[in-house]
Amino acid sequence: MQTGDLHLGKIFYEHSLLEDQKYVLEQIIQELQSESDKNEPYNALLITGDIYDRAVAPSEAITLFDSFLVSAHAAFPTLPICIISGNHDSAKRMSFATSLLEAQNIYICTRAEDCTKPILLYPNQETKQKAPLAALYQLPFLYTGDFSALDGTVLHTQNELVTEAVRKIKIAHKQLQKSSPELAKIPALLNAHLNSLPASASDISIGTAGFVNPSIFDFFEYVALGHIHKPLSPAKNACYAGSPIEISFKNTGKNKPALQKHFLRIQIDTSEDLGSLFDQQNRLTMTKLPIKPLHPVLRLESTFDDFENGTYKKLENFGISQEDLANAYLEITCTDTVLVENPLSRLQKHYPLTMAINQQALKNINFQQSFKERRELFEDSPDIEKIDNAKLFSAFIADIFPEEKGKDWEDAKKLFLEKIQ
Repeated sequence: MQTGDLHLGKIFYEHSLLEDQKYVLEQIIQELQSESDKNEPYNALLITGDIYDRAVAPSEAITLFDSFLVSAHAAFPTLPICIISGNHDSAKRMSFATSLLEAQNIYICTRAEDCTKPILLYPNQETKQKAPLAALYQLPFLYTGDFSALDGTVLHTQNELVTEAVRKIKIAHKQLQKSSPELAKIPALLNAHLNSLPASASDISIGTAGFVNPSIFDFFEYVALGHIHKPLSPAKNACYAGSPIEISFKNTGKNKPALQKHFLRIQIDTSEDLGSLFDQQNRLTMTKLPIKPLHPVLRLESTFDDFENGTYKKLENFGISQEDLANAYLEITCTDTVLVENPLSRLQKHYPLTMAINQQALKNINFQQSFKERRELFEDSPDIEKIDNAKLFSAFIADIFPEEKGKDWEDAKKLFLEKIQ
């Protein structure tokens, strides 16, 4: 079973996502239990890095992950839980007590040099009576200087670093295969945190990770990848599960249902006699396991009255009701031509998890022309006390109510001045 970047401790528009993340972690244990009850237990759980959202993780996030590991280990004490550090994690902090945890079948890899240590996955992890099915290697996020070339030159790019890591893993794996007849044909798997997608393949930020050519992974039967938040496959034998919860509005379409997130079930046919070449090339099966979010992430667009009066209906075709909206993280765009006063506080009375408000009226104002006119107004009256208040107020009205005709306002102002004189 594979899950993507957890980003525990993530703050979303000043709102903690810990409860959402706890809800997702509980679903991991539920899936493990479900397959175990069918007598088809998983052989390993792979977590592909970025456990935390930042290097100095908040104590609540650390406590949550600790609680998850305790629960998972208590329910499945022989299950290998395989974890790597990502570019958001502090490798040094995550390396605490790794030797002790390894004795409990919790393998946390944070050091580049440990990438050559195989984790043997057995048909029955408890008895280990039969030959292992596969050898899993773990590759945390790499930094300049983690590896050097054969001539001693320091390697800098991600592609260079990962290429060297894979070269070392190949040597270690061949030695493993030679160590015992039952291991002679054991396949190699990899759990890695890196970017193996060209820039044009994804519109999301890839942080400090440069591109790693997926052809590097041809040696492995399967590569579980972390770092990209979308479920993507850069190669037939490599896949990103994607982050288990949505942590941005930009990946969600306006007036569309929430983006479905998944875990992955990876099944590999390790039979020695697979028959045809076609069978050998199709021995890998990847199944998406839907994740239920605690709070869906939605982007909505309509008039302010539609939202405030509860008449917004554009998501009913997707089975999303007003009650569902009240439980969702929302980014709302108001299409009104007039600016709405205090829209966020007003809408949060009905939709308490409204995170952001955009007003189309602001985009309709020609700010460049407006700025030029305001500058000229102040240049004409360098002494602030001598600024024509009527002109200043007229400019304000023009910005706030751009659809109002200037002549109509001037006529109304003239009539008002006549009445008070």
